[in-house]
Amino acid sequence: MNHHSIVLSRRSSQGMMDSLSRTSDAERIFDEKEELEKGVKSYFSSPQEDSPERGQKIFVCRYPFDSPWLYAKGNSRDHILKAVANRKILGDHQWVKIFLKYRAKRPRISKGYTPLQKLWMLTLYSKTGSWIWTIAKTIEMVLLFLLTSLGRTMSWTWRTWENPEAFCKDHEDNTGYKHLNKWQKFWVGQWCVLPMFAIAYTVPMIQALESKWANRYMGFLVRLLFVEKHNYVLRKMLGQKRVPFHYQYKCSRANRWGMRLDNACDRDMTIYNDSPGENIEMGMYYKWILESN
Repeated sequence: MNHHSIVLSRRSSQGMMDSLSRTSDAERIFDEKEELEKGVKSYFSSPQEDSPERGQKIFVCRYPFDSPWLYAKGNSRDHILKAVANRKILGDHQWVKIFLKYRAKRPRISKGYTPLQKLWMLTLYSKTGSWIWTIAKTIEMVLLFLLTSLGRTMSWTWRTWENPEAFCKDHEDNTGYKHLNKWQKFWVGQWCVLPMFAIAYTVPMIQALESKWANRYMGFLVRLLFVEKHNYVLRKMLGQKRVPFHYQYKCSRANRWGMRLDNACDRDMTIYNDSPGENIEMGMYYKWILESN
């Protein structure tokens, strides 16, 4: 954490471009909630008069540096949706409603929200709206599952490993994608249209639904269609009562919970040997699994 109350990482540029969702997750996990809340909210601000976003009520930057406009272009809508969902889950309803009221039509953080993402924001405090979003999301999820299944079948990437250690033993350079041939890469690129990190960002949106029954249904559906049995954190967040785990589990350099451990994985899965207090990923593991199982 730096003087901006933001959680950074050891990656290039200290992970500044992904720090919003990381800080938002940390607020749910660790005890320094006031400090981390200040960090999350520092990404959201009124635009300066000379900024590209003048006239819009709320501006969101990718990293609130001395000149946040340097970090505005190319931000991810997933980051802000996750942050807003987490704020609702944490009970900061007034802040969330203000954001929803003054959200920009086409925020600088992205070229544009998808229709379902807009629908989620419009219905965030409606039980009926939760079900409307859930029905539409179900149709999307089933279609994406069929396309992803086709790609994984044609590229032979169905097999998954139990943990990063087992994965790295079978992949000398700690990534699976580089080992695929041209045919496999073609199908992975064309049809594996829903990467696990997209599921990871969708999970808090499901948790934030106003209807508990919609939450439970979507949790079951997403677990069934997309989440590996060894993705302990997402399964727990999606409502599975008990999940298997290994106490001596070691995390990887990439975000384990936002990645599938299969041959389509294109991220560096190098092992970390940090303690739970030093690694946010391990913190998630201990908080949501060991303490609640």
